[in-house]
Amino acid sequence: MKNNKINKISTIGAGGSAGIAGLLGACGGTCGAAALPLGSFLSSLGIGSAVTWLPKLGIPLFVVGLILGIFSLYRLTKINRPITLAVVSVIMAALFTFSAFQLFSKPCSDTSESIVSKMSDPSKIIAKEIYIIWPELGRAPTAKELSNKLKLEESQVLQAYKEFRELGLNGMFYKNTEDIKWFWPLSSSDHGFKVTLEGKKEVFARCSIDALGMSSMYNLPATIEAVTPIEKNKIRVKVLGDKVISGDQKIIITEGKGCNDMLLFSSQSEYDQYIAKKGIELKAYTLEKGLKYGVKIFKNRLKILNI
Repeated sequence: MKNNKINKISTIGAGGSAGIAGLLGACGGTCGAAALPLGSFLSSLGIGSAVTWLPKLGIPLFVVGLILGIFSLYRLTKINRPITLAVVSVIMAALFTFSAFQLFSKPCSDTSESIVSKMSDPSKIIAKEIYIIWPELGRAPTAKELSNKLKLEESQVLQAYKEFRELGLNGMFYKNTEDIKWFWPLSSSDHGFKVTLEGKKEVFARCSIDALGMSSMYNLPATIEAVTPIEKNKIRVKVLGDKVISGDQKIIITEGKGCNDMLLFSSQSEYDQYIAKKGIELKAYTLEKGLKYGVKIFKNRLKILNI
């Protein structure tokens, strides 16, 4: 009878702890494998706005989950089942290692410096050339074009590509090819944000924040064109570094769990329509503040590739 009670308490403790660990994994790092569409799930329950509070409660949730986990393991030591104790211990350790990684990892856009610090000098040169040549061509350069520009063997460029993948940039290339899909802030696909740097060709940006940050990155005036997601209004903004040269002051820039949430709206009204339709909450910025955010992320992107 006593063992049954201990088992029941341990199961509740372990289940609660595992649930918290899984929740932290789902709402943790922006680029993590478990960056799930949690907002859609919560919206189906009528509490979509709750997703925006989960990351803010990350550390308290982690502590509560850890206490529950330790408590459940302590209760399990009271019964003579070493195999059960060992299995639960391994599962709990794996869950909380993963949730801690998700909780304390930096978002995608903030990882560039740590990745660059691990690059070899030849790979830094190639990475920088990708950024330089892309606006000149109006598209991503090929390995052959990079080798010709840098007077290298194509195999040296492909070796750098291999290094990029080993550093975690697997999604940088289209599947089973050496064709570049994206190299933030630049994208080969049209996500609705077109940027023209003065004297260069039009390119695609991955999101609104990326588009706004490109002027400071290249130290050139940039014209950004986009179509808003709800009303399909055509937006045109011109910036130079951290200054808005032209653009409607009613424009709203948003940030959420990833690039797909970094959008541009023509007004507060359109933003409200989007939120109501999607059942989620996004962090909203004025055009000026959105620009400053983009500058903060991308201003030193080329400088950190200097050797």
